[in-house]
Amino acid sequence: MDRQRPTRYRQVTQTTPRVRPKYITVDNIDNDVDPERERLNAAILRILSWLAVLGILTLLFLTAARFSSDDGRDPYGCAAITNEGRWLESNSNSTGPLQTWQPLGCLLHHYSRKDITACLPKRRILLVGDRGIKSIYRATVEKLLPGKSQEEVDDVSKFTSEGENGVTVEFIWDPYLNSTLLTQELKHWDNGSVSAQYQADPTYDPPALFIVGAGIRFAKRGFDDNPLRAWRESLDRVERHMRWGPRPTFLGGKDMLMLAPVEHPAWEKLDKDTRKLMMPSVAIDMGKYLHSRATVQGLDVIRAWEVTSDDKVGLVVSNHVYNKYHSKATEEDGIELLSEVAARRVDMILGLRCNNHLRELGESLEGNCCVLPRRLTWFQNFVMFKGALAVLVLRILWWLHDYILQEATIRNLQNSWITYPIALFYRYGTKRKVLSRVWALTLTLILCIYTDRSPVFYHRERMWSSTHFGKLLFCFLVAGVITLRGAAVNTRPWELDKRILSEWRGVVLAIHMISSYLGGPTDFSTFALVFLHSVEWSISLLTTNSPRTGASYFARKLVNLNYVVVPMVFMMQSEYAFYQLPALLSMWFVVVYLTVKIRNWSNKDLEWYSGKLAVSALLVLGFFWERGVFDFILMILNIFCGIRWDASLIRGLVFQHFGAAYAGMGAGWAYIRLFLTSKGKQKSDMEFNTAIVAFALGAFYCGLRALGYEWLDDWHTFSCIARIAGFGVVRLWFLGGRKGQSLFLAWLGSAEAAILAMMNHVWLSADGRGVVDLGFWGFDDEGAGWNTVFWTLVFLYLCWVVGDSREILVNWVLGFKDGLGDAGKSQSRKKTDAEDDDGRLGMTSGGSQNDVELGGPQQTPPLHPRPPIGGYLEKYASEGVQRTVCILVAIWILNWTTT
Repeated sequence: MDRQRPTRYRQVTQTTPRVRPKYITVDNIDNDVDPERERLNAAILRILSWLAVLGILTLLFLTAARFSSDDGRDPYGCAAITNEGRWLESNSNSTGPLQTWQPLGCLLHHYSRKDITACLPKRRILLVGDRGIKSIYRATVEKLLPGKSQEEVDDVSKFTSEGENGVTVEFIWDPYLNSTLLTQELKHWDNGSVSAQYQADPTYDPPALFIVGAGIRFAKRGFDDNPLRAWRESLDRVERHMRWGPRPTFLGGKDMLMLAPVEHPAWEKLDKDTRKLMMPSVAIDMGKYLHSRATVQGLDVIRAWEVTSDDKVGLVVSNHVYNKYHSKATEEDGIELLSEVAARRVDMILGLRCNNHLRELGESLEGNCCVLPRRLTWFQNFVMFKGALAVLVLRILWWLHDYILQEATIRNLQNSWITYPIALFYRYGTKRKVLSRVWALTLTLILCIYTDRSPVFYHRERMWSSTHFGKLLFCFLVAGVITLRGAAVNTRPWELDKRILSEWRGVVLAIHMISSYLGGPTDFSTFALVFLHSVEWSISLLTTNSPRTGASYFARKLVNLNYVVVPMVFMMQSEYAFYQLPALLSMWFVVVYLTVKIRNWSNKDLEWYSGKLAVSALLVLGFFWERGVFDFILMILNIFCGIRWDASLIRGLVFQHFGAAYAGMGAGWAYIRLFLTSKGKQKSDMEFNTAIVAFALGAFYCGLRALGYEWLDDWHTFSCIARIAGFGVVRLWFLGGRKGQSLFLAWLGSAEAAILAMMNHVWLSADGRGVVDLGFWGFDDEGAGWNTVFWTLVFLYLCWVVGDSREILVNWVLGFKDGLGDAGKSQSRKKTDAEDDDGRLGMTSGGSQNDVELGGPQQTPPLHPRPPIGGYLEKYASEGVQRTVCILVAIWILNWTTT
């Protein structure tokens, strides 16, 4: 293929020196704003900001007051995991199984065989009692040995899991708590733990968990004249070996002897003969007695669950959990525990014993009940205390700078000890606006670690609901429609479409946020974000002059995507790969940049560009192929940098959204070729034909989805592109077309980096596994709704504060002069040779748009003469290479010293 060169180089005579680009100032009458109105808007914005800060402080104060008054005796959720909670499905009208048990303020981990064997290697779990305890025995065996039939489990009273560290589960049938085996096991226990003399006995294997429970047979008519007294006597033989006294704040991580509550059967499911023999009042009195003993004496009792007539979960009795929609759909006889309830009961017991131990072993847990907070690293300690205080002191120095300098000038004290520290700080420090942004980011990081890691905030389970998803998405879209505004008259085509892309990213980001908040799938939103970013990057690289898309553009885009994620990694002690979308976007940006920039002189030819995409795709596939270059690089990073990423997770994400990046690069090329370089009737026809194709694609997908074709889920790339195309046509046809832009959704798209980095720690909790709950709205669905509304507003405000700091922080990190001018004001721009006189764009090796504004020195003049650039830290290593090396070295040191 011949190397094609731009038209401006095709000259016959001797070339003339290139003339310096002219600056053309475009007056925009639509942006002319009265200065008084500007000042009024700024004052209103400042007042609203102060009110927002006051509201956040009020919510945090109420949360701390709730923790101090209600949760002071159980700060780690060890009592809550066994005593308090509710079924999130209890208010649902479905007949599906009850699966999601929500302890008060924490998350319940669902244990697997791997978790149990890691926590209790070569140990045993002993269960003694009646049919209710046998239901727990079955559920435990099912977790250790999946696939065992119920008949096989009922015939054998002891099972051991496979493997070197096998765990043994043993059941002793003792419905009256008077067997010899129970007496022999209890004699080794004193005050809730194994006596010291038996701990050193090699012949005795103490159980890691010892669960005893019975009583329903005492409630039969004719068993005894005083069945409650007989049951108490049997229970006393167990109680004298249990722990008594005030309940400690932390119970986890040690062997335990616990009581299970007396069953409260589902009376309507019992057969007539059995129902006549049972006395419900006796079972209820037994449950109340256990409740009082646990409250007064401090016995460790796994509280029962009760669903009352109005579907509210109580805490008194009832092992058999049911509601008016679920009860008749089960096959159990009304006495044994439901299988789902028994499984959650096992998770409760194991969580109390193993949660903290597994966390210390480095295992990843979805639950955080009865877990001690992690010890702060030196970086967390520095940021939360010393760093925040240092930034505050420096900001105060800046606030006092002008006043002290004025007083020194009046009194002729320029060189005195009063002004010397101020001058020294100005010489070596950073600028005031940089400090204010660093201060905002520091406070946000501190709030993230408190909400996600401290026991002060409650954590609530996520529960998917298509109805809730539709309501929340409708709220976001209404806010987007309300903030629709027309574009300026002289806005250029690519600038306009770039804003539309930012708005579409906002819509996709709203879908991603809501899906994550409700625990739904995020495959489509991830694909759409990668696709839209690839379109924008490709257009920018194909239509921008090479000097503007060099190393500075490359570094700027990467820092834009990661300026919040990187400090968040060290602040939260997480892995960079955990933040999937920022990591995925950073990787695909590198691929797009290299694909477009390498040998870019013939990008306008379809054959050449298609060949580059094919070669790039093959190289990426080879790079991430199993046991290939990527695994070798991860091994090097693990050895020299201490980075331990999950290779299978990253490889799965790359391959799943592989088509999004290359479809975006193709769409970007087609956009330039078909729209930006055409005009008149040709452009109109092209837009109409494209709209018809996109609408047909979206309608075809919707029709197949309505008909219930499940194979659409397997065609991930096609289904995602069809949905994006359908939404684009509807958006451009019915909501103001290209001339209308939603300010809210466009802002949401621009704050993407802050939202994706902070979402899992300040809006969600437990690294995105749950939802942050302030706890004082109420422990029900209504309270959860109010918490969602108010805390979402807080989260969006924090994203606005951190997102507003992006330009200044990125310029400061990269060593550029920070451009602090308002983006809405008319700005001067260069007219390049690649732009035709009529304002159209020509596809050359570069292009014409100022896709990246490096920032100009648009600053208000200071009160006193100052140097043109900031302090020493502002000027150091401004060339970029040294600064990049310093950043990488700092990350390397932090990675070794904070893990």
